[in-house]
Amino acid sequence: MLALRRDFAEFETLRMEFAAKFRASCEAKGIRVEESFGQVAGDPIADKVSTLQLTAFLAKHSISFESDKLEKLIKRLAGRKSEENGEAIANGSDAKITKDDFSRLIRVFYKVVKDIVVSDHLNIDKSGQIRRLEVGEVLEALQGPMLDTSVNCYRVQGKALKDGVVGWITVAGNQGITFLLPGGSNFKVCKPVPLTGDLKDLSGDSSLVQTLKESDLLEVIEWSRTSSSAMGVTRIRVRVLGGQATGWASVADSDGNKYLDVS
Repeated sequence: MLALRRDFAEFETLRMEFAAKFRASCEAKGIRVEESFGQVAGDPIADKVSTLQLTAFLAKHSISFESDKLEKLIKRLAGRKSEENGEAIANGSDAKITKDDFSRLIRVFYKVVKDIVVSDHLNIDKSGQIRRLEVGEVLEALQGPMLDTSVNCYRVQGKALKDGVVGWITVAGNQGITFLLPGGSNFKVCKPVPLTGDLKDLSGDSSLVQTLKESDLLEVIEWSRTSSSAMGVTRIRVRVLGGQATGWASVADSDGNKYLDVS
């Protein structure tokens, strides 16, 4: 388990370095992050991109990232997909990843380390409060960090895991207080829970993949969704570290009993 955790931590450190540089460059040049896949592929309807295409995009936009690190990231993502499909694993610049895996590559997550308000505007002095984020919550960055010049602090626009709320959140205050830290892409099972093949199947009776046991480590594949048909229970699609099992699991039940926690 320790080796799995260390291996994932190394991969995440590398991935986060790439994601931060890639997103910052795109935002600075007015390229929407959600549209960057088509720009990298040179085709808005492409279904895959290669290491060579990514390398060319980095060079064109003066993004500094070592080629061996990039190949390592792409090979790992492409290799997992090939293993799942029983295909040969491509090496080096021949490796290609899907649009979904590209999205995973450039995603940035934050975990809340001190309670902070979500507001509806980048600038705090123009903001209205939406709700308060509590310690332990996780959010996916949509934009930023961007500087709020009115108070001289950096803020991100993010989407909260708990309920899908979107708004602006301060990363660290101008007095040195930290509210958000990078993290939230892997979870630990704190109470046994079904892993199912269907988002809506909470019982696990009809599409049970396996029962997750306490201390299992999970990598987020597809970010959480809260479905009205699932009684508002937050579900995320994950991969069990150390194996190939993937599926949907509930973060907590409708009564607030927690099954998964940020690792």
